[in-house]
Amino acid sequence: MAREGHCEEHRPADDLAALEKLAVLCERFSPTVGLEQTVENEPPSSLLLNVTGLTHLFKSEQRLAEQLIAVCRRWRYTVQGAVADTVGAAWAGSHFVDQSCIPSTSSPEVAVIVPTGHWQIFDPLPTSALRLSPDTIDRLNQLGVTQIEQLLRLPRESLAARFGAQVARRIDQLFGDVEEPIIAHRHPPQLTAHWALEHPAQDADVLQHVLRQLLEQLAEQLAAAGLGAIELACRLRGESGRSVELPLYLFEPATHLPQLLNLFQLQWERRRLPGPVAQVEVEITVTAPLSQRQYELFAGQRDSPAELAALVNRLSNRLGHQQVVQPQLRGEAQPERAFRYLPLA
Repeated sequence: MAREGHCEEHRPADDLAALEKLAVLCERFSPTVGLEQTVENEPPSSLLLNVTGLTHLFKSEQRLAEQLIAVCRRWRYTVQGAVADTVGAAWAGSHFVDQSCIPSTSSPEVAVIVPTGHWQIFDPLPTSALRLSPDTIDRLNQLGVTQIEQLLRLPRESLAARFGAQVARRIDQLFGDVEEPIIAHRHPPQLTAHWALEHPAQDADVLQHVLRQLLEQLAEQLAAAGLGAIELACRLRGESGRSVELPLYLFEPATHLPQLLNLFQLQWERRRLPGPVAQVEVEITVTAPLSQRQYELFAGQRDSPAELAALVNRLSNRLGHQQVVQPQLRGEAQPERAFRYLPLA
């Protein structure tokens, strides 16, 4: 007796909701779980976990992968995974690399563990392992370039001109030449504080007192979360509805109130208030974990990183954060194009 098949309409929104739910469950293995960075607005189908510095909690990368896959199977998910030094290598390993290609003692049922420096395992993989757009892959196929090894033989300077900047960027991300951070799927709660003045004021002392109170509220929230502020904005709204925004860009995560007040004062001196101020708002738009340092036995032997950060913060907020820069190397054949300048703050 033939058994009738059952078909249901594909609902991408339900797939995305299930993937986000799975991401929450996977936070027991990493504090940073993100969704795959997709190409051309395609829905994500993979999770990215930052396990740097965490593998010792599970004895090894192998044990971490085994436990993660075992838990996902209990949730009735079929999982393909990989552990690698870069996001691009992990994605390619989970989608295309066979265990037989890797010198490992793991069983085929466990995630692929890509050893550091074994980039040659990616040579025979198809160009789609680079997370390229379908149009780019089709153009490469028409030229007979079907494997990563063939693509790497092409002159680097011609890749961007012939195929766009995406190809060179994906190659650099695969080998770790360009950083690709994992963005957590659950954004931290928005850190904002505001104060509506009963009587609009234009006196600097009054407004700075209000600003101090707002920064104290936010500093307590940051301290509870072990975070520091990287980017802040203070908005001064006038009676007429016009507003002035004072942005701050910091060199290192900070919670030091006097320093933040001083930096806002530098911004204050460069702007004109929109008349009497009726409301003051402070928003922290970017945060980062506070760095922990071990103090030296004999202080004063080296320059203080805190003093350097304070100097960069003052210069950036007095001159503009785009004016205080540092060079960063780029993968270019021409020396005059082998670097670019990025803001320190």
